[in-house]
Amino acid sequence: MSLTSRVTDARLKARYRAEARFKGYCITALLLAMTFLVVFFFDIIRQGYPAFYRAEIQTQITYSERSVEIPTLAVLRRRPGSDGYRAATAPGQLTEIGSSAAATN
Repeated sequence: MSLTSRVTDARLKARYRAEARFKGYCITALLLAMTFLVVFFFDIIRQGYPAFYRAEIQTQITYSERSVEIPTLAVLRRRPGSDGYRAATAPGQLTEIGSSAAATN
């Protein structure tokens, strides 16, 4: 065997080892990424699944004689940019209850 073929063989072996190392790094990175995806999707599904069975709503409820007669009047909705409230007195109907209306009651 000549000197050039030994050098070429040594370079070729080094190249194959580097290629095998790179392939191993790629497979490891893909497995790690897939593991993270599975864990994250499992966590999202686990935390979001109860939302199909339960919902929580936070609202302000006030009781008065009028709200006893009309139960939907007890739930007030704050209107942005206003100091008044809108109260549902009947399905599909809204009544303004402002600070002046509250002062007269």
